[in-house]
Amino acid sequence: MSYQEMEEDPRLKEAESLYETERFTECESLLNELLVQYPLNSNYLSLLISTLFSMPKKNSLDLLSTRLAIELPNSPTFLYCTGCALLLVGLFDSARSFFQDCVDAHPQFAPSFVCLGHTYSGKDSPKAIASYRAAATIYPQSIVPLICVAHEYLLSGANTLLAERVFMDAFLRDENDIWVLNGLGVVSQKKKETEKAEQYFRKAISCSETHPRNPQHSTLYINLGHVLRKQRQLAKAQEAFEEAQNLSPNDTDVLGCLGFVHHLQGNLREALVFYHRAVLHGGDGNKFIEHAMDLLAAQVVGGMQ
Repeated sequence: MSYQEMEEDPRLKEAESLYETERFTECESLLNELLVQYPLNSNYLSLLISTLFSMPKKNSLDLLSTRLAIELPNSPTFLYCTGCALLLVGLFDSARSFFQDCVDAHPQFAPSFVCLGHTYSGKDSPKAIASYRAAATIYPQSIVPLICVAHEYLLSGANTLLAERVFMDAFLRDENDIWVLNGLGVVSQKKKETEKAEQYFRKAISCSETHPRNPQHSTLYINLGHVLRKQRQLAKAQEAFEEAQNLSPNDTDVLGCLGFVHHLQGNLREALVFYHRAVLHGGDGNKFIEHAMDLLAAQVVGGMQ
C-alpha cells in the first residue's frame, strides 16, 4: 500500500476524531486495523502511541517500542514510544532523555515536545512552558499545547491572569473542550468568582457526558464540589463528590473530600470512615487529612464526655 493511499484512508480521520473525544478503545481498535494494512506507517503511528499512553497500556507500548527498535530504530516514533512507556511509570529523567533525543533529531515532531514538557511539569516550569509552546508553534491547529501551557501557569502559581488568557485562546477555538472549561473554572475559582467557576465546571461536566466514562473526569466533579462547599451548599457538594467517587472509587482526594464534607455536616462517623479510607488508599502523610482526623477525634471524644 502506498503512502498516499494511507493518507487518504477515511479510517485515519475517524481515528483522530475518536481520540479527540476520548474514545480510546475504539480508536485503538481502528488504528490496529491500519497497523495490519499499512505496517508501521508514520501517518498513524504517533496517534497510536498517544492512544496507548492515554488508556494507559504500558505493555502494549513496550511491545510496540521493541518492534520499532528493530524495524525503525532511527525514527521519531521509536523515541516517542519508548519515552511514553517510561513516562507512564514515572521514570521522568529516562523519559526526558528519549523525548529530548527525538526533538533534537526531529524538531518538527510536536508530540515529543508535549511529552518533554510533561517531564518538566511542576519541577521546572520555564522549561515545561518552552516545550509546550514549541509544540504549539509546530502544530497550531491543536489546542492541547495551549491547555498544557495554561495548566503550567496555574501549577507554578506564576500568573493566573496569563493562564486565563491562554485558556481563553483555546476556548475561542473549541468552546466545548472539557479541559479548557475546567481550566477556566479553576481560574475563576482562584479569582474568587465562585458563581462563574460553577458555571464553567457544570458546562465541562455536561460536555463530558458525550464522552465515555473516564476516571479523569472525577476532577470535574471534585472542582464543582469545592465550589459548592465554599457556597455552603454542603448537600450538593456531597452529591458532586459522590459522582467523583463513582468515576474513581479509591481516589485519595475524592475520599478526603467526602470525609471533609461529612465532617462539615456533623456526620462524624461517616467522616471518620472516609478519612480512614483515604489514608488506606495512599493518603498517609497528607497533612490536611491528618489534621482533619485529629480534629474529628477530638470532637468525638468531646461528645462522649
